[in-house]
Amino acid sequence: MPGGRMGGGMGMPVEMVLGQLALDPRIELSDEQLLQLRASLRDLYQEQAQMREDTRSGDVDFRQMREIMAGFREDLTAALSAVLTEDQLGKYEEAVKNARQSMGQRPRRRRN
Repeated sequence: MPGGRMGGGMGMPVEMVLGQLALDPRIELSDEQLLQLRASLRDLYQEQAQMREDTRSGDVDFRQMREIMAGFREDLTAALSAVLTEDQLGKYEEAVKNARQSMGQRPRRRRN
């Protein structure tokens, strides 16, 4: 979405983004688009996995992680915008927004 902030980004692992796009019938992703997204998201998947590992190991602190995530969200938005139509991108963002809202409404499990 030009000039807009992408709501679907990271929080969600790249593999979930790709799965959402591939399986949500409202988005109507073509086979060609799926292959393009898979190729363009592969590097982001590796970067995200490395970032998680760096965070777990303590190599990256919270402030650094926020900066990395901001860049990651920009890269994800660019990758999705390069392949999806405006309509598809809007449907994806709406699906992510709805998923976030429904997760916020679910009762949280207590941890013992």
